[in-house]
Amino acid sequence: MLFAIGRKPLTESLDLPTTGIETNAAGHIAVGDDSATECDGVYAVGDVIGKIDLTPVAIAAGRLLSDRLFNGVPLEQTLMDYDMVTTASL
Repeated sequence: MLFAIGRKPLTESLDLPTTGIETNAAGHIAVGDDSATECDGVYAVGDVIGKIDLTPVAIAAGRLLSDRLFNGVPLEQTLMDYDMVTTASL
């Protein structure tokens, strides 16, 4: 399932507490370095995890996750590195 929700995480409608998936006060989903949530087999990437809210970063994280889940690429080669992501600010 894909649930694209924009910059502000609108996770309340997902009823995540019934799944055991944790969110913080801002509504961001808690994930490990491997994008996994507390619910087995459920992953989250992009703006909803509250790391770096940039579309190319979300795309990269999603590609890495799909390579691991569906193409057999090892975990250590598919962890998103959120350090040193370039961005512009005013």
